[in-house]
Order: sequence, then C-alpha cells, then structure tokens
Amino acid sequence: MLRPLRQLRPLQSRLGAGFCRRPDHWDEDADCLRRKEQPHTIELGGWVRAVLGKPLQRSEAEQARQTFWLTREQRCQGHNTLPDDSWCSLLHSIRSRTAPLKASVFFLFYCSSVTLAFEKLRNFSTAGQPLVVDEVTQVVQYLMASHDVMQNCTGFIATALFMTLSFRMNRAASRWWHGREMCAQLLSHARNFNHVTCLSVTDKALAVELSMLGYAFVRAAEFHMRLDPDSRYLEAFSALLPEKVLQELLAAPHRPHFLAHHINKRIADAYDVGSTKNVRLVVAMQSLINSLVQTMEGIECIRSTPEPWSYQKHNALLIKLWLSILPVALVPTLHFATPILGSSIGYVVYKLEDVAVEICNPFGVDKSDISVCVMIDRFQLELLAGLLAEVQR
Repeated sequence: MLRPLRQLRPLQSRLGAGFCRRPDHWDEDADCLRRKEQPHTIELGGWVRAVLGKPLQRSEAEQARQTFWLTREQRCQGHNTLPDDSWCSLLHSIRSRTAPLKASVFFLFYCSSVTLAFEKLRNFSTAGQPLVVDEVTQVVQYLMASHDVMQNCTGFIATALFMTLSFRMNRAASRWWHGREMCAQLLSHARNFNHVTCLSVTDKALAVELSMLGYAFVRAAEFHMRLDPDSRYLEAFSALLPEKVLQELLAAPHRPHFLAHHINKRIADAYDVGSTKNVRLVVAMQSLINSLVQTMEGIECIRSTPEPWSYQKHNALLIKLWLSILPVALVPTLHFATPILGSSIGYVVYKLEDVAVEICNPFGVDKSDISVCVMIDRFQLELLAGLLAEVQR
C-alpha cells in the first residue's frame, strides 16, 4: 500500500493536472500521505461514488421505456411465464406505430371506391352515353367476366412480394440479433478491461481512473448510438474528466473513439512512470482497447448502413402494384365485402414492412429496440461495487 502512495507525488508532477480529479490532500508530500492513508482511501472511494454512484437523469418517457424493457426481460427469464398476448396488449401494439394503420385507412377508401365503381358499371347501360363511358364500361365488364386471369396475375405478384418481404424480415432480424451480440461484446470487453487494469497497474488511483474510463467509453457508445445531446455527456463525465479533456470530447467528431485515444494515452503514461507490473499486461490492456474500438465499428456499421436503395424501392413498388390491383381481383367474388377483406390484407402487408423498418436499426428507443441503457446501467452498478472493493483492498 505504501509504494503506490509514495508514487502519488511524482506521478502528479510528471503527468500534470490532467491526471484526474484527485482529492485536495493528494498534493501533500509522501510523509503526510503515509500518515493519512485512511483518508486517501476514503476520498478515492468518494470519487468513485461521484462518478458511478449517481444514476443518469432520465425523462418520464425514458423511465417508462426502461420499465417496459425490464418487464420483458423478466418475462424472458421466467420459464413458466407466458408472453402477454392479450387483446389489450395487441391493440396497444397497433396504436404504438400508427403508420401502417393510416396507410390501411387510405387503402380502405381506395378499395371502397373501386368496389362501388365496379358494382355500378358491371350492369351499366351504355346506350346514349359518351364513347369514353362506353369503353370504360366494357373494360369493367370484361374484367368482371375474366376475374380468373386477374387472380392469377395477382397471385404471381403476391408470390414475388412475399418472397421479398420474407427476405427483408430475415435480414432485419439478423441485424437486430447481431446488434445485440455487439452490445454484449462491448460490455464484455469493458469488464475484462476493468479486471486487467486492476491486475496490471500498481498505482491504485490510476487503476481506478482507467477502469472508469472504460465505463466512459461504453456510456459514450450509448450516447453516440442514440444521438443524445451534449448535456448527457456533461452529466455523465463532468466528475471524471478534466474540463479541458471534456471540451475536447464534445468537439470530437466521434466521441467513443476520442475516449479510446485518451485511454491509450493514460496507459502510455502509466507505463512511462513505471506504474505497471510488466509490458505483457500493458499489451493485454491495449488489446482490450482495440477490441472495444472494433466492436464499436461493428455497432456503427449496423447503425449507419441503410438498406440497398434499389432493393428498398423495388419492394415499395411491388407493394403498391399488388395492392392497387388486389381489389380488382377480389370484387367479382366478394362484391361489397371487398373493402373489409382488402384493407385487412393491406394492413398485414404494411405492418410487415413497418416491422422490418423498425428492427433494422436496433439502437433506438422504440419498444422493439435493444435495451442498451438498461444493460449499461447494470454494468455501472457492477463496476461501482467492484471498484469500491478494489479501493478498500
């Protein structure tokens, strides 16, 4: 315990004020520090609690979303608990995203107008009518008499449409699950970095700072994924980073990568002053930082890469084409029931499209997105308990 304490004064003189926000009495000489060993431990623990012990302030909507995610997580962990598929829950899922419902309402009006027009013109007398009305009436009557051909054409387009929809749903679900794996890898690398840091660095204050910088990288990744404002960074890191470093962080184009660079500098400083046990442990810490950056690149790839433009437009064109001729194929058989059944089929198609769009980017704040904030909040509590135990050791 005495050796790290004797190194506090030369460490600060060599590394400067940017080392960390240490308690005031750390500026005293080594003899005073030896006489005040217990207050040093107390204030180091207080710094850990100031950084990790205070939960982030979240709005009521964010708190409600976190409660929803935690409830679903508990249902997933309960082996004898069935999912909530009640009618109230299903109706709430319909109202949660209104775009498919609005599109289905417009399609209902379209089906109703096509049905009324066909029913009006199927037995319409063309005597004394203009040539245009006569031609339209003959086309409608031909379509009513040849509805088998229309059903075959509709079935062919439906096969192509649902093949593309199925492929899109599979790809969107793959992106969602791959995003969840990336989040798990990010937290795993941060936990491993904490363990290796506590093992490698002999200066306890520096080990604690590096561990909390690893947490800062994970929290900055969450903020970056969800495009949070600068106030979130100030709230989370004002007690951890010096003012100059914090301003540089806010000015950086990619803030998690800036923190990775800052951690590398702190590791290099620790090695230069001899606060690490050996070079192999320094290489292990550097390898974990590289893993954090690599995982962040995987998350960035999922978050910022849109679907291929031609595939997306082709899928939207198929949906519009198929739904535009669907009432024509249904009305000879269903007559006035065509709007009800047609709008129901249209809602299914619009909802499948909407689900694929929703889960394509799993790092947002929708109910179907990954609960990144819940996982990082849990990691924050785990790191707080671990670092307090390390300080008392």
